[in-house]
Amino acid sequence: MRKKLFAVLFTAALATLCACGETSETSDRTEVPQVTGAALPAQDSRQPQTTHMTQTLCDGLSIDADIPVLENPALPTYQADYFRISAADAVSLLAGGSKIITETPHHYDPDGFTLVLENGAEISHANGILTYCSETENRDREIADLLSSYGEAHSKEEVHVLSFMPPDEAVSKASALICALDVIGEPALDSVTGLSGAEIQAWQSELMTDENYSWWADIGKATVLDDLTSEDDAYYISFYFTYQSVPVFDQDREPGISSASDSFPSNSMKAEVLITPKGVRYFKVENTLSTQGEISEAQSLISVQEALEKLCEKQENTISFGTQLITRVWLEYIPLRAENAVEGAGPFILKPYWCFGTVDAESDGGHIMNADRINAVTGKDLAYEQ
Repeated sequence: MRKKLFAVLFTAALATLCACGETSETSDRTEVPQVTGAALPAQDSRQPQTTHMTQTLCDGLSIDADIPVLENPALPTYQADYFRISAADAVSLLAGGSKIITETPHHYDPDGFTLVLENGAEISHANGILTYCSETENRDREIADLLSSYGEAHSKEEVHVLSFMPPDEAVSKASALICALDVIGEPALDSVTGLSGAEIQAWQSELMTDENYSWWADIGKATVLDDLTSEDDAYYISFYFTYQSVPVFDQDREPGISSASDSFPSNSMKAEVLITPKGVRYFKVENTLSTQGEISEAQSLISVQEALEKLCEKQENTISFGTQLITRVWLEYIPLRAENAVEGAGPFILKPYWCFGTVDAESDGGHIMNADRINAVTGKDLAYEQ
C-alpha cells in the first residue's frame, strides 16, 4: 500500500539517523480510540529552500512553481549495482545469529538465497531486495499492511506512543539496521505509525465493513486477526533513500518515466520495518544499491533556468495544443542501467536530474501526470538519453 509522506523525526534523531539506537495493558474497546500520544514535529525532508517563479517561458510552456535553492550546486554520479549480503551476515543482523535450517538458491538470482531459520523465521535476498519475516509471517505482514493503511488514512493524527518503546527510538532502531547494510546514501524517514494490539484489531474490524477489503479477506489475500494483545503493539516505519541529501526517483509517488522503461529498476528504493515488544518482526529493503568502483567527483549542476531553456528548445520542436503549466520543480537521482547491464539487472549509473511536473494550463491544476527530466549536469533530456 502506498504510504503518504509523513516525514517526522526529532532534530536529535535526524542527526543520528544512521546510528544504532538501542507495559501497560491495552483496552478491550473495539472502536479506534482518540490519539493521546505526543506528536513528533513534522517536516518534509525531501524539499530544500525554495523561491517562487511565475512566468511564461515560451510558446506553449509556462511556470507557476516553487524553485529549489541549492546551497552547493554540485553532485557526483554513482556507479552502482544491487547490494549484496551473505547468508551469515543477514542472519546475524536480522535474527541474532539464529541457526540456519535450510538454505535454498534463489530461482532467478544465482547469488540470492532463501533461508529457513531454527526459530521458524525466513530470510530471502535477491537483486537488492532483503526480506525478513518472523515465524508468524502472514500475521505480521498483515499487521504491517494495516499500520501502513492506518497511517495513510490518519496522516494528520499524532503518532501513538506505545509503552514498550518511544517512536523516535523505534525509528533509530529501524534505521540502524538499514545503515548496517552496504548501501549508498542514507535512509530518510517517510512515515511512522504506532498502534496497540487492540487498536490494530479495531482498525481491521473497521476495514472489514468495506466490501473490497472483506472480499480480499474472504479469498485469503488478507489474514483476519483475532485476540491481539499488548504483545502485538507495533510501530510500522517506512523510509525512502537519499544520496547527498537528494532523494532517489520514487515511482510510487511521482509521474512515471515513459521512455526506455527497461533502463530503470522495476521498483523504487525503499524500506519498511515492523517493531513490536518481541523485536523486529518484519523487515524489507527494495532495490537498494551499493557503489561499484569509485564515485565521480562532484560536478557543477546547471541552474533551473538553464534546464528550463532546454525545455523551451524541446517545445519549439514539438507540436502541441494549448499551454503546459509547470507546477512542481524538484531535483532527484535517477538510476539508469549501464551499457554493460545484464537484462533485468544492473549495473546502474545514478545521475542527478532536474524534474518538472506539468499539467494542462486550462485544467484545474490537479494531479501531475507528466514530468520532463533534464540531466542536471549535461542538460540532456532523459527522454532522448537512452
